[in-house]
Amino acid sequence: MQDAEIITILLADDSRSDLDLVRFALEDLQLPVRILYAKDGQEVLDKLLIPSSSSVNNIYPELILLDLELPRVHGLDVLKTLREQPSTQHLPIIIFSSSFNETVIQQCYELGANGFVQKPIDFFEFARILEGIIRFWVSP
Repeated sequence: MQDAEIITILLADDSRSDLDLVRFALEDLQLPVRILYAKDGQEVLDKLLIPSSSSVNNIYPELILLDLELPRVHGLDVLKTLREQPSTQHLPIIIFSSSFNETVIQQCYELGANGFVQKPIDFFEFARILEGIIRFWVSP
């Protein structure tokens, strides 16, 4: 498989277990996806907005899965900042959160989120939803 065929996703989540779930689901689905990982909001902003001489930081995601409850910089602030920058304003950002608060969901859409998905507890449902998100937004 050529590198051009690999989809790059940035997963912004402070939970290593959610990172593992995403990895297992992608392996199970056999989707050609590279996962970039950010454990907090500041790391997301650093990866996307600060140029780096490191080649790994120059891999740009085609999709962001953004948790809201992130340390250092809250997910809503990350979303707002990314939407204000020309380089990231059109990047698909899906809020991938455990919570389901209608006021927060409305805020996400007002700030420019492309979607809001509540993380399911069941692994198979998790994998099915993840596959749907990837196929819809970046279509491998």
